[in-house]
Amino acid sequence: MINNNELIKNINKLHTTKLGIGRIKQNLGIETDDVVEWCKEKIKQADDILRSGKNWYVHSGDSVITVNAYSYTIITAHKITASEIKTEGFTETDFENAYEAFLSMIHKLEKTQENTKPGTPQWTTLIRRLKALRLAITLINRELKKEPQ
Repeated sequence: MINNNELIKNINKLHTTKLGIGRIKQNLGIETDDVVEWCKEKIKQADDILRSGKNWYVHSGDSVITVNAYSYTIITAHKITASEIKTEGFTETDFENAYEAFLSMIHKLEKTQENTKPGTPQWTTLIRRLKALRLAITLINRELKKEPQ
């Protein structure tokens, strides 16, 4: 769970539109009467919360929820399905080694971020790379927790 995060601190500001409710229900295949409350619970249990530009991207279980960082509007949500992730042929050691390599890259990029000017093309590239690496870490964790088949 992510504790010290601006989105979590402002979770009571979350809201969405009528179109957002329909889009989220359809994309996730959920039948809840309160989409905002459902999203709040998913956000509280998030595997990862990333800010990129004007949006927060919340990775929680098999869902990604997109929230506008300024208005706290839940824009959309979608599922990440197992069929989207091709993991055949890799050993547990492969995943563990990749995990360690990605952690090292994240650490180095975060150090670089301290000396990069926000708003520059270098900043944008850096943020996208960090987001991709954090997503990879989340997926590797998910893969390593799978039960043997």
